[in-house]
Amino acid sequence: MPKDPLGLAYVNNKRSLLHKMSPVSKIIWATCIVFLSLFTGLSGLYILLVLYLALSAFLLITQAVPLKQFIRPQLLLVPIWIPLIVLSSLTLAYQTALLGFSSTDVGAIRLLSMSIPYSKGGFLYGVAMLLRGTNIALAALAIVWTTHPRDLVYALTNSFHVPYKISWALFLGLIYAPIIAYETQLVSYAHSVRGIKISHWNPFQRGIISKYLFPVLVRGLRRGSTTANAMEGRAFGAYPTRTFRYGVRSSSISKIFAVCAIAFTAAYVIIFWKQMNWDPSSIIKTAGTG
Repeated sequence: MPKDPLGLAYVNNKRSLLHKMSPVSKIIWATCIVFLSLFTGLSGLYILLVLYLALSAFLLITQAVPLKQFIRPQLLLVPIWIPLIVLSSLTLAYQTALLGFSSTDVGAIRLLSMSIPYSKGGFLYGVAMLLRGTNIALAALAIVWTTHPRDLVYALTNSFHVPYKISWALFLGLIYAPIIAYETQLVSYAHSVRGIKISHWNPFQRGIISKYLFPVLVRGLRRGSTTANAMEGRAFGAYPTRTFRYGVRSSSISKIFAVCAIAFTAAYVIIFWKQMNWDPSSIIKTAGTG
């Protein structure tokens, strides 16, 4: 079985609580998390942090995913979110007068003889975006980690009435993403054995396309050709509906799990309605007056 360098592969652990839930209940649960993450404003920034900690603890305590696989995809988000926090802090510092924010929102960092202005509200806005994106990513990854791709396709097609061609496109993406990452790792090992040094942090390095892209592309095309022949041999796309060999059973626990997720989300909206504000300008104004 190929290793998963990205941490996106399905985890086969039927003892986990999430593994026992139906794909439909997990999709509803993840949708509630996405809703809470998107519609919680700066006044509820601590709630986003608590939601992240609770979600992380839930996935690890219930053994839904190993710790290494839990951390690996989040490390890939660091190069994306850290620049967002820095840029929002610096750019909004020059727009406080234009946007009508309080002067107390702007601070300064002294670096040698330079004074670099930054926006406190911009920093908090970047942190809020970081927590929102991480929570949404974890909710989606929880489905990927605990749901077999075949079961996910079955749920999307039969329960949500998604065209099975679209569902199978998602299926192939979930299957091939870890495989392509593994193939890239194999190519890297092959170059290392041959004494070829390649900087992984410089995609514009000379020869990077011929040494990485072409070998991975050729191996991927070989796998794709095999998959295409298998799908054609099973008359894929010849009929508007698709027959599944395996079904997904929905237990009473799954239904209770989905109902509890919806009830918790509804209770949160009712209790913390004033904090359900995702307007960026309100975030900066709140930070500037605080």
